[in-house]
Amino acid sequence: MIVVVAELTASAEHRAALIEAVRAMRATTLVEPGCNKYDFFESAFDPGRFTFVEEWEDGDALRTHSRTPEMAKFQERIAGKVTDSRISIHEVASTKIR
Repeated sequence: MIVVVAELTASAEHRAALIEAVRAMRATTLVEPGCNKYDFFESAFDPGRFTFVEEWEDGDALRTHSRTPEMAKFQERIAGKVTDSRISIHEVASTKIR
């Protein structure tokens, strides 16, 4: 399983446009083969700062997602609107809860 955690920050003037772009991206991503989860959250303390959590069955599914026309469109829609971004990708073999 692959887990992606991304943080994007948009300026106040671009906040609504980022939300709109993410909602559209989320809708198309959730139906992609290999996508188990795609959620995003806005900070209650820092408006315009968003955290994304994605879960993919494997690296191939994530690579396929990164090459979709929807991803290209998303990148175009947010270009110039994001002031900061961080992405981390984790390969998870298993999770144990005690």
